[in-house]
Amino acid sequence: MGTFDIRPYLKYEAFEPLRDINEFQKVSHGGYFVEWSCGADLSADTIEAQWQPQA
Repeated sequence: MGTFDIRPYLKYEAFEPLRDINEFQKVSHGGYFVEWSCGADLSADTIEAQWQPQA
């Protein structure tokens, strides 16, 4: 278990639509990445590199 903080990415144009919770909730699993309906995506490598383990 753990967390990934997407907030630092929201400053980038591609992720701006995700500031709207309704848009953020339109996430889907793309195999090796997660993707939103607006076209923003994050690879598993990016998520793993920033993953914060939780007890």
